[in-house]
Amino acid sequence: MYSIRTIFLLSVATLLFVSCKKNNVVRRSIPIIESASFASQTVIYGDSILFTAIVKDPITPLSTLKVQLFISDSLVSTHVIRTKGNSSNVKQNFYVPYFENAANNAPLSVKLTLTNVDGNTIDQTLNTVTVKQPVFQKLKLIMGIDTLAMSPDSLVAYQYDAAWVGSNSVQFMIASPDNKYTWANVNGKLGLAPLLNGSVTLHDPALMTAQAIFFNTMSFDYNFIGKRVYYYVNDTLLKPNSVTGTLDAALTFTKGQQVTFTGTFANIDAKKIVSPDYFTSIGSNTFKFAAPTGKYTLHYDMGRQFIYVDVPGQVKPNAYWVCGTGLGNPNSTTATSNWGFGWDNATKTYKAYYVPRIASGIYQITLYVTNSANFKFFGNTSWGGEIDAGTNKDLTSSNNKNIDFTQSDGNIHVTSGFVSGVYTITVDLNAKTINFTPLAN
Repeated sequence: MYSIRTIFLLSVATLLFVSCKKNNVVRRSIPIIESASFASQTVIYGDSILFTAIVKDPITPLSTLKVQLFISDSLVSTHVIRTKGNSSNVKQNFYVPYFENAANNAPLSVKLTLTNVDGNTIDQTLNTVTVKQPVFQKLKLIMGIDTLAMSPDSLVAYQYDAAWVGSNSVQFMIASPDNKYTWANVNGKLGLAPLLNGSVTLHDPALMTAQAIFFNTMSFDYNFIGKRVYYYVNDTLLKPNSVTGTLDAALTFTKGQQVTFTGTFANIDAKKIVSPDYFTSIGSNTFKFAAPTGKYTLHYDMGRQFIYVDVPGQVKPNAYWVCGTGLGNPNSTTATSNWGFGWDNATKTYKAYYVPRIASGIYQITLYVTNSANFKFFGNTSWGGEIDAGTNKDLTSSNNKNIDFTQSDGNIHVTSGFVSGVYTITVDLNAKTINFTPLAN
């Protein structure tokens, strides 16, 4: 049996234990966003807007205030502001970014996350600001040392026009009068960037008569305004290629199908601009496709009045590529002077021609060939898979005695006795022959 003294001591110990537990109670505090607001209900893209807030935590010191800006529900920026002590007055300007296809009157919302040093947080969202597109009285079209004024278009929103009656190729940048907003070269296209980025090139081979150049400050689209030509092949519009200046289209043809050339082609005789390797005339600007069934790319060179046909990336045995010197389009007496593949900026023409397969091991192309031509067939556009000519090589003979098979480089060398003209060249790897058939006028 416990003594009175023992019971007394146990009671005192219990009271002391309970008292200690009460003194060690953890008090969890949540920070408070007492107020938060913007100085204005509207802001222009590319401007800044003043944000103020009063944040507190009477028990636990504050740590950070994270501010996330959303435009039309898309996050555009995040800012983390250091807060100290148990109270902080925040005052900061936030930049509202300007970007392509930014909607006018878009809602700007802000998510606030206040955190104290214990990691406890509270969130709040503001939805009180509208973002507007900038409006300009004028813009500057900058072309080197020359500048043209761009005025608002009376019919198209956000579009600005500068009168232009020059060529169908021009290099330029654009800026607001105070240079606050500048559009320059961004990966080859006009985008928001410092003028130090340089100019973009606008080139439209389909443009016949220019009237103006336009720029849209919402979509960042730009182009010429003027009269254009519209060339169609089987109702597919040939579109400008900004690199080559040709008008291009990718089409799938079936051998023997009817092909029509319409639109501005009506003003010319299409027989004079196509190769007989691909198109056989059956009427006015109407043809049958003569090459094997497949997907081809057409490149219309309006300057040389010729349509190049190829299959980009194609390799042997499906086709070959021929390049060298002394070769030209079948409708011209202008011949190549450089070896290579693709577009030649120096001569503004293609350096190699696509040679389709017409039967197993047999390839054919029609070209203008000079009496000093020197060329070779390749199985790809990387100088590989070449066809060598010469004794015990891939090609050993020809129906034309003026082909030299004695050269060690394996090229097709045409000697001076060769008569310059348009020939259908047939390469037969089975018979190891290369034959030249003059094209009848």
